[in-house]
Amino acid sequence: MSIDPETRWLTALGATYRGFEAGAQAMPSSLDEARLLDAASRHKSVSLLYHAVPSDLPLPYEELKRLSSSRRAVQSWILNDGSAVLEAFEREGVRALTVKGPALAIQLWGNPHEREFRDMDILVPHKDFYRAVRLMLDLGFVCADYQIRDEDFDSWLRRIVKIRHLAFRKKGLPVYLEIHGRSPSSLGSAPFGFDEAWNTSVVVSGGGYAFRTLEPGRHALYVLIHGAEHSWCQLHWVLDSLAMLTKYEPEVQEQLARPIPASYTFLDPKATAAVFAGLVERLGLGPLPEYLIELKCRKPDAGVLAILAERNFADAGLSLSQIGANRRHRVVFLRGLTRGAYRQYLRSAGDFFLPNDLDLQAFSKWHLPYLAYFFLRPFLFVVRKLKIRLLGKDVNVHL
Repeated sequence: MSIDPETRWLTALGATYRGFEAGAQAMPSSLDEARLLDAASRHKSVSLLYHAVPSDLPLPYEELKRLSSSRRAVQSWILNDGSAVLEAFEREGVRALTVKGPALAIQLWGNPHEREFRDMDILVPHKDFYRAVRLMLDLGFVCADYQIRDEDFDSWLRRIVKIRHLAFRKKGLPVYLEIHGRSPSSLGSAPFGFDEAWNTSVVVSGGGYAFRTLEPGRHALYVLIHGAEHSWCQLHWVLDSLAMLTKYEPEVQEQLARPIPASYTFLDPKATAAVFAGLVERLGLGPLPEYLIELKCRKPDAGVLAILAERNFADAGLSLSQIGANRRHRVVFLRGLTRGAYRQYLRSAGDFFLPNDLDLQAFSKWHLPYLAYFFLRPFLFVVRKLKIRLLGKDVNVHL
């Protein structure tokens, strides 16, 4: 699937605004305003488009300004409530790291509003996850995808914390905070654990806000692998990764040179960086740092996987889910990046065999053991895909 003119132009504008090289930026004669706004929304780049687009072009500036201002207002709510939550965690002795989102924007550009975000991701030690959930509920947040039924509250809470990832919403406001419980030895999507992340963390400040986050080299790998996990199907993930890998080149090279722990079986950092380099080249962006070019040359199949990544980028958010319309592309793509034969099989099996947060949340009221969801997964998969095919994309199916 080729990239549509609106997304191609949006990509070039965004890359140039971020200080990178891009292809031709002349507005296509066939550009459709509605499709351009839709592409910007799907790629979480409405504010980027508003600031990057030349003022002499015949585009709906008032609509862009309205949408950008609306997103900035929501982001301010998230920043204020998220900061209050982090202060409460600190008072109660719960270690917390903010990743991606506003922390990344400050680390890269010094202002949390420089990057569009719709939630705030907070990592806490798994041993403190129960306390963190308790604190969130005490602060007036609700679990967005759960209903508390007529049962013992503590029993309900002990059951849902097994998921280790909960999305909370502020009552009456579109403020979403995600709490992730992480083990001392693993962050799940990065080859280091929470203890190491905390001990090397840094405080970034800008725009009147301050967050403790991952040091630049580790944050770059975290963002890179997270983007790859979702096949880099959104423009802001591509530009975030390129910015981090370029601005913090020495720190990233130091992390890539480290041996990978034997217990880590998710996406290989070097292979992921190599494929990302191929994707950046296919999108016509640059310049690429020399170390990324060398990594790409050392991995023969990086070019093929980059083609698959570009296809996922092209059909981002158009159907089924944000991973793209063609599941086979993502399956092959992830399989090519995964480390470890057993985990490789699981990732290639992908959405079908493994339960995800949506399934666990939707069916938590069944009071079943966690392992039961592994057996229910095929049924849940079919039900969800049929609902999407017959009824259209569910607005809540956005991970």
